[in-house]
Amino acid sequence: MKISQVYSTLLFLASATLARSVDCDSAYALCGQGTTPQCFLEDSRLPKPKKWGWHNQITGTFDATTEITCTLWAGAAKCNTDDKTNVGTATITSDSFSIDWAAGYDIGEVHFYHGTVPYPKLNGVNTVAPGQFSNGLVYPATQTSWDIFGDPLTMGNYFILHAKICPAAPSGSPSAVPSPGPSAVPSPGPSAVPSPSPSAVPSPSPSAVPSPSPSAVPSPTPSNVPSRTPSLRPVGTCQEDTAYAKCELANNPVCFTDAQHWGWTHGVPNIGTFSCTLWAGAAQCDTSDLKKQAGTAISTDGKEFTISLNPQWRLLEVHFYHDDVLPTNGAGKVVYAPGTWTGYTVDNVDFTFDIDEGGLQTNEYFILHTKVCKY
Repeated sequence: MKISQVYSTLLFLASATLARSVDCDSAYALCGQGTTPQCFLEDSRLPKPKKWGWHNQITGTFDATTEITCTLWAGAAKCNTDDKTNVGTATITSDSFSIDWAAGYDIGEVHFYHGTVPYPKLNGVNTVAPGQFSNGLVYPATQTSWDIFGDPLTMGNYFILHAKICPAAPSGSPSAVPSPGPSAVPSPGPSAVPSPSPSAVPSPSPSAVPSPSPSAVPSPTPSNVPSRTPSLRPVGTCQEDTAYAKCELANNPVCFTDAQHWGWTHGVPNIGTFSCTLWAGAAQCDTSDLKKQAGTAISTDGKEFTISLNPQWRLLEVHFYHDDVLPTNGAGKVVYAPGTWTGYTVDNVDFTFDIDEGGLQTNEYFILHTKVCKY
């Protein structure tokens, strides 16, 4: 029986989601005996722009006794592991995978793809965006082994293992303090918590209820609340819209408009840190209405973007394009179709993503598109 395009995509988040740091990096598994790895950048089945990393094809026997050993490499742009950092070893079996992390690192996210085809798809197009591996599962930060869901022996012989890794934070530092989500502090209804009479609840003396020290109850200032912590959805209807980034660069952004799209392309005069404004619903690139400012996007040294939305706005999707030519279709005609670019599903008020292929390059073009909604 032929199995076609079956795949499983899993996301594992640390219970204390890490605050973003300029030192955080992506790591991918490069596997050895019994597999044939292929660098994303060398695979014509992927559209441009491409990230670095590897998919691994199992070529040997894969049964209940098989163990595949892989090295996790961080920051290996262009898939070059010379002088790069080995951050751990992964072991993959027929029903689970585990990671032995190198000392000195904190793990923010782990993404795992396993399928009968080399890559998952986004809008019908092959993608290696780790955000597309997610199915929303959450695991403790201390966990180092995970089950592979489904029947791995019939799920195919391709897999990709990606992790977001950061230098370990010193004990007691803000990034080591988890920010509990709503599910961690349930709000019981009236029937669950009866109102006790005064005689049933004695008033404790000061000695019975010690005043917690500042170290025991951290003040939730911006420095100790990770930007990626999921926020509660506001109550009300959310009106969706398209938003594009208009960035402050020496090369002025160039407006594009066609029957279906509007937005801005940018040339990269040099690599550095710059900021952009996200304009929502600014048809024909009209930015005269300041109420259409949905938020900001800041690029750090051309290697990542951090998006932060204004109050009442929410980020649903992100699409990013960069290359030395403008985006084209199969006939070579310039087209602006965000759904075919590197994409992420977000549903949050802020988001940070790495720019693939080692970041922006001088004289490249880039376009940042998002789908947002306003309450």
